[in-house]
Amino acid sequence: MDAELTNGADITVTGSTSNPSGQLAGQLASIDGVGAVVPMQHRLAYVGADLQDLYGIDPAAIANATTMSNAYFGSGDASATLAALRSTPDGVLLSEETVADFQLQPNDMINLRLQSVSDHQYHAVPFRFIGVVREFPTAPSDSFIVANADYVAKWTGSAAAEVVLIRTTEDPAKVLPRLAAALYVAA
Repeated sequence: MDAELTNGADITVTGSTSNPSGQLAGQLASIDGVGAVVPMQHRLAYVGADLQDLYGIDPAAIANATTMSNAYFGSGDASATLAALRSTPDGVLLSEETVADFQLQPNDMINLRLQSVSDHQYHAVPFRFIGVVREFPTAPSDSFIVANADYVAKWTGSAAAEVVLIRTTEDPAKVLPRLAAALYVAA
């Protein structure tokens, strides 16, 4: 696992599918200088023939660890977009490019293919398009997807969170060595 200062959260801890950093969330939360710890899934999903990064989040908790800017969302309203995602279990936020490519309108259904942990195959999963996402913590600058972590877990068979976003209560550069030491001990 790797802990680093990042854009989007004060510190991001990145693990892998086989060694997810989310399993250490409680331990990381107890470190001096850590104010909030929020696990986030990072998976891959096929949208048509295009493989995109998918971020499974808890829309009610994500803002505890990172700022959710209005500019991140096509609606221009981060709170309303996250509330819509929270109230739509199968909801999905997609890039403007994906929305244009598939000519989507709000509430349209789109099938994304997600990998199941039981057979390691990609299977079609129905999602409801609820809005546009332009930027997101740790996301690439091109097309990506944001969805409810519980829904992703239901369809993939895994609730593992490969990423942990951390908000600090003091200078992140001072907290980072403490986190790195804890991760070293945990490894």
